[in-house]
Amino acid sequence: MRFDHLALPTPDPAASAAFLAAVLGGLPFRVAGPEGEFCQVDLTDGSFLLFTAGPVTEPHHVAFHAEREAFTAVVRHLEAARIPFGNDPEVPANGQWEDLHGTFGRVYFTDPAGHFFEVTAR
Repeated sequence: MRFDHLALPTPDPAASAAFLAAVLGGLPFRVAGPEGEFCQVDLTDGSFLLFTAGPVTEPHHVAFHAEREAFTAVVRHLEAARIPFGNDPEVPANGQWEDLHGTFGRVYFTDPAGHFFEVTAR
């Protein structure tokens, strides 16, 4: 058993896919679905996220694990793009990345649609 994909609603699927793909290190993204109704971000393990047009009635929390080098690139991208981030879900814009749970690092950030993303590294 392995994870395959997750679909998230968003007002602008292309913008959400482009945002997340850039933050996560320039991952590939594309239009998908039989009628082109999704924008898909492909992850390095073969799983993917689908962004679908629709209102965000309740923001979702999605967490990723990255190797240390990729995690550091995520932090650098967030800093360069001036996207608020932090290492504490209660204070997600504190600008810190050190993991409060004792591993290498952890950051939380929100995408323009309001979804709450987390990236960790051991």
